[in-house]
Amino acid sequence: MVQKVPCAEGTYRDRPGGSSAGSCELVPPGSYVDTPGATAPRVCPVGHYCKPGASSHIPIPNNFSTPQRCYDGYFC
Repeated sequence: MVQKVPCAEGTYRDRPGGSSAGSCELVPPGSYVDTPGATAPRVCPVGHYCKPGASSHIPIPNNFSTPQRCYDGYFC
């Protein structure tokens, strides 16, 4: 029997047929995925930016796998 393994946080797969972790897509900039096995990324919280592969919606300063507040003078 084949074991199903979910894509990790920070990645997703939106179609069937994945054969390895390399089949999972890295979350694009402006998005995040905080649960394993996601089929689509979620939009980064308003007033924050998310780098590729963001894996949380909870901001932690200087932890770039989480949303970061927009810089002074910018909007997100």
